[in-house]
Amino acid sequence: NRKANADGTNVTLVKRTVLLAKLGISADTGKVNDRRFYETPAVAVMKDGGGLHVAVAIGSGDRSFPKSNRDTQDRFYMIRDYDVARTDLLTRSSTATPSLDRAFTHANLSDVTSATSTVDATKTGWYFSLPATAEKVLSSPFIFSRKTNNGLVFEAYFNSFRPDSSAASSCAPVAGSTAAWTVLVQNGRAGRDLNNDGTVNDADRFIENVAAGITGSDVGVIRDTDGDGVGDQYKRITGT
Repeated sequence: NRKANADGTNVTLVKRTVLLAKLGISADTGKVNDRRFYETPAVAVMKDGGGLHVAVAIGSGDRSFPKSNRDTQDRFYMIRDYDVARTDLLTRSSTATPSLDRAFTHANLSDVTSATSTVDATKTGWYFSLPATAEKVLSSPFIFSRKTNNGLVFEAYFNSFRPDSSAASSCAPVAGSTAAWTVLVQNGRAGRDLNNDGTVNDADRFIENVAAGITGSDVGVIRDTDGDGVGDQYKRITGT
């Protein structure tokens, strides 16, 4: 965490680390809340009505027990961290208000699991519960912006694992399938008609059975489809 100046003195590169959120049993007790975070988050610098911030997208899932843990309600989260843009970030006292050391909990986030739910502008992000029994996020998400007639739209892409109902065995492959998710960073809703039924609704947030078993993180390919030199389409390659 240190480097040397020309005169041999040390310069501290990292002043402090800060806990961003408490989203598991550190905040809520019980197996249903025993959420584990194994995969790295996706991070994107964005700007909205609240100003410049970093959007942090991450999903929970117990990789140690991907099939047998059927009691935990896993979720996907997007947290907006406005502290990173503070001009006094490195000099601000840890006792100042608001504290840089505060950790966000579910109370600070909007629950957008329901199709009729909306994002509360006073909250610092959103989350939704994964719908299938024992469904888990076991890969890192991506955040990509694409052009629309109304400007740039930011989307989060991630895969979830849905174990089947058969009994878990240490001597057999983990049985189940992968669902590929695409949601708007703004509100967690679907941003386009993925199932081509003519309407955009929550059924367009994911595509089921894109692969058997547990897949790794996607490999993203950005394409320029209109020849203007700017990537406007994100293609994902998914496999086990």
